[in-house]
Amino acid sequence: ISKSINSTNELSLILKSILDFFYERYGIDSLLLFLKDKEKEELFFSNSNTFLKDIPEETITFFKNLRIPLRVESGTLYRTCRRKRIYCSEKKLLNVSEKVSDIDRQLIHYGKLKYALQIPLILKDEIIGVFIVSTYGEFKEFTKEEMQRIAKFAEQIAGSIHNSVLLKESKDAREIAEKEKKKSEKLLLNILPFEVAE
Repeated sequence: ISKSINSTNELSLILKSILDFFYERYGIDSLLLFLKDKEKEELFFSNSNTFLKDIPEETITFFKNLRIPLRVESGTLYRTCRRKRIYCSEKKLLNVSEKVSDIDRQLIHYGKLKYALQIPLILKDEIIGVFIVSTYGEFKEFTKEEMQRIAKFAEQIAGSIHNSVLLKESKDAREIAEKEKKKSEKLLLNILPFEVAE
């Protein structure tokens, strides 16, 4: 699996390899990736992979727009980041009791979560993001040993995910700069005589 992940810089392919691994080993069929915005101190939805079909449009829209401030009132994702440890939701909490934060309540509703594992991605002792993995709509219990193995796996792949994100940001920045350059050149050609613009 590590060889497969390290063979590409494409985040969607990396996540596909990770989900294939999780599904084969643990029956996990859904994976959500949240990355940390260091400037704003919040998590934002980055990407997902799932074996499920026909995901409602409102669910897609919810996750695309989701930003989670890293504050106590944000609930379990805040605790996962602060403690830098896997958080395994308890079945009783997913019954939407008063103990559940508004953000957790929304994640449960839109993600159809009965059970979820939140896996911090840590690079050089810094949180760079969090995976939420689950068996969609079903209850799945992980053993302590399974969680330890998953945590170890997350340590090994954090660098690949980080590098993939940096490369995408760099590519996006180059594309924006190229578009701006073309716009400026076009504007220059429109306002100056041809010989001067040349």
